[in-house]
Amino acid sequence: MKGSDKALKIGADFKYDAVEAILMRQGVMIEERKLLKQVFTHDSYLGDTHEVDAKSNEELEFLGDAVLNLVVSEQLYDLGVQTEGRLTKLRSSLVNNQRLAAIASDLGLGSHLLLSQGEIENGGERNEKILSGCFEALVGALYIDQEYKQASKFVHAVLLVDAKQMIEERLDVDSKSDLNQYCQRLSKAVPEYRTLSQAGPDHARVFEVAVYLADREVGCGHGSSKQQAEKEAAKDALSRISGGPA
Repeated sequence: MKGSDKALKIGADFKYDAVEAILMRQGVMIEERKLLKQVFTHDSYLGDTHEVDAKSNEELEFLGDAVLNLVVSEQLYDLGVQTEGRLTKLRSSLVNNQRLAAIASDLGLGSHLLLSQGEIENGGERNEKILSGCFEALVGALYIDQEYKQASKFVHAVLLVDAKQMIEERLDVDSKSDLNQYCQRLSKAVPEYRTLSQAGPDHARVFEVAVYLADREVGCGHGSSKQQAEKEAAKDALSRISGGPA
């Protein structure tokens, strides 16, 4: 069977009911079926089939990316994340291609993609870029068909359900580098970490570390290692300097 014939067969067999069932499990729906099919139509498929009046999901992907960034930005703002640099980094960690592709795969979107024969043979339904693009296109289609509220509802259900925990973990990882960048912009000074004390038996040490800026203590933290105590001190300093929670 030729590649174009194979793709045409797949297109004819597009399972609207199965895809609608996926959306219904998340409490949303796309009523315009032509739009729903477009979400799953990869550009390579149209190159094989030349299907009349069909459109790839590229435009929906572009729109969905913008909607997705707005929904996530609102969530970060509501959670009290401060400073533009930190907001940008956290948003990127929440909506990167790897994470979007993993969610798309968990939802079962890959098996419904309309791909060329070449993409099928290359494992396109598992391709990270294609899957993340499909997810963004789905958000864009929800925005067009059901408006912002439903698109936001979907993003919260599948992407932001554990956002608070992820943000806290991400801030813990980035606190020292964030403090360095903040201090560089603020005063060009470099934070200095000093161990104030260590207590407890070898198997349960507790370290107290303070961070200083121009010989002034700006944060303090405790941890089971110096590294952990330094991270906590950096988080405390960021909270104090920026005037809000880390």
